[in-house]
Amino acid sequence: MDKFVVRMTNVCAGPFPESHMDFEAASGEITAIIGSNGEGKTTLALRLAAACSAGKPMPGMKPLPPFNVIYQTAEDGLEDTVKPRLIEADADQDRIINIREDKKSLHLLDSRIEKAIVQCGARLLILDPLQRLPRTRLHRLPCGGKKRACGGQAAEKQNCPYRRA
Repeated sequence: MDKFVVRMTNVCAGPFPESHMDFEAASGEITAIIGSNGEGKTTLALRLAAACSAGKPMPGMKPLPPFNVIYQTAEDGLEDTVKPRLIEADADQDRIINIREDKKSLHLLDSRIEKAIVQCGARLLILDPLQRLPRTRLHRLPCGGKKRACGGQAAEKQNCPYRRA
């Protein structure tokens, strides 16, 4: 084989750089997953939801008992995209919750977010993608001290980390 290529079998692995993949979040904390279309933001968000629901940590995650996750999507279909990806990621389907939007679209000021967190005992809220939810011009939201979206305020009030993809 040419000298300008190397097979990974010939590379010695160093220590895992955990600081590059830190999924630790305090209650009410907001984290954004930012990137261009097709870079895997939704895949990462779904894998995180699956890991949390099944209690099977991703690299860089501390082991935790499984818990309920609200995964809200504004772009992908639940039946043809979200569910198959959650199955592939070995999610506990009973612990992944979606707020119904068949009669009324969800927005960041929607009281259903807090109601769902409370009713389902969710410990993680994922909004994917935040920009597609109606009324989400973040600079216009009454968010207080930290730049926090109002969906995040409901999550913080209920001690539920908040992720937006």
